[in-house]
Amino acid sequence: MQRRNFSKFFLVAALAATGLLSACSGGEGLAQKGSPVYQVDFFDETGVQVGYGYAIEGRAVHFRAMEGTAYDYNPHSDLELTTPGARYVFDGWEGTYDSAVDSRVGSELQGEAISLGNIKANCRVTAKFIEKSYKIQTIFKNNGTAVEGGANVQFGNAITIPTTNPSEAHPEYYNIYNFDGWVLAKDETSAKFTSTDTLVYKWKSGANANQFAWGEGEPDAADAIDNKGVIYLDKTLTDHMPKYASYISDGTKWVGLGELSKGTLPLEFKSTYETERKEFTVSLYDASNTNKVASFNAEYGKTITFERSVTADVTTIVVKLDGVTKHTYENLTTDATKICYNLDGTYKNETDSVNLHSASIENTNMSFTITYGEGAEDHTPKGGSAKLQGNVRIHPVVKDA
Repeated sequence: MQRRNFSKFFLVAALAATGLLSACSGGEGLAQKGSPVYQVDFFDETGVQVGYGYAIEGRAVHFRAMEGTAYDYNPHSDLELTTPGARYVFDGWEGTYDSAVDSRVGSELQGEAISLGNIKANCRVTAKFIEKSYKIQTIFKNNGTAVEGGANVQFGNAITIPTTNPSEAHPEYYNIYNFDGWVLAKDETSAKFTSTDTLVYKWKSGANANQFAWGEGEPDAADAIDNKGVIYLDKTLTDHMPKYASYISDGTKWVGLGELSKGTLPLEFKSTYETERKEFTVSLYDASNTNKVASFNAEYGKTITFERSVTADVTTIVVKLDGVTKHTYENLTTDATKICYNLDGTYKNETDSVNLHSASIENTNMSFTITYGEGAEDHTPKGGSAKLQGNVRIHPVVKDA
């Protein structure tokens, strides 16, 4: 009788222990009589056990790290990467039921994939990793403002340059701005990129044919030539993962971009322009302001001089551009009854007036100058000169003495 009592005690203790394991594993309440509890062992990809868990048959198991450790869900071995710009990320646990782990596994269950939400026997699972590509963010800025055309692209996909050229956002009135391409913000001396360039493309020859440019260590300087737009990645592993130091070829050299592994890699470009001086038209009319007598172009920074001379009451004005005579007004006055005392006209599409007058209306020698430059908005000449910012129409003013 005493032996039977001890047997009952051990049976109750075993059932209590089974219920306790079920409760700790997230099960609902204690295991019902006849419901087996299974153990699931978790391993990393190197075969080292990193955790365990328990589950009532048909229910889910919950991962518990091994005592004194914490699993980081990163690779613990140098997994071979097959895709440039990719890294390995944890993608769950995998395994199959095996009679070598649990002898109760029959032929019907042998080899079946393990679902952690429906445990059917004692088993072991291994961490699974998949390749996932990093992204590159392209940014195109015109005078500091982002323009359309930027995108987040998965590494390995082509990056396109905007086909619509921007315009200078803060133009100076005296310049003509011709868009000249995009330069790398990290190296404004780099060669320019245009819509005919593809920023990520495959190498066309050599050992890396049909592969995107990647290798171990820094890229060879010579490889930058003839490979404009190639983005090179250093796939050297650090703690089983590549940091991907990144470089782009501008056709002459490699420009460092930073580490792709820090997140989406920003690839920023700035617009560049070639400038040329704008030419303004100077139209000269007769004293009646009716007939055009001469016309020429003057660039920014050029000076137009009107030299008035009076000899025996005969007035002549010589018009010069940077010292070169462009027109001569002859015989504006022929006797003492008339005086040529002023040059008058309009500028900026002939809407605003300019008055080139002397301090005295005496019929004497006088020189007036017009300079195209960064002038004030007050175009009244001071000391016989003025600064203009547009096309000019000028005529001499003759009146009774």
